Amino acid sequence: MNERLPKLVPRHLENILKQTTPQKLDKVLSINFYAEVTKRNGDTYELESLKIMQSAIERYLREKNYLLGIVHSREFHNSKVIHRRITLAAPLNSFSKDN
Repeated sequence: MNERLPKLVPRHLENILKQTTPQKLDKVLSINFYAEVTKRNGDTYELESLKIMQSAIERYLREKNYLLGIVHSREFHNSKVIHRRITLAAPLNSFSKDN
């Protein structure tokens, strides 16, 4: 099993994911990740890419035996709200010529 997060998820999150409480992780995801994640050129990610990032984090945590899931647990309410707002504003086409 792959021990590292996919390239879409910044490496600095790896240590945070391993060493934090659900409350702190919710804050990090909502304030420092979902709210600020952009491509290297500053463009926003497409809807599908944002969903893939969230799924990758969820899968990584599950592989590390983290007790709660970021998608369905109440403890991650704030990050789910931010993720939902961002995905609603994200471009739908993930196969544009710019990528």
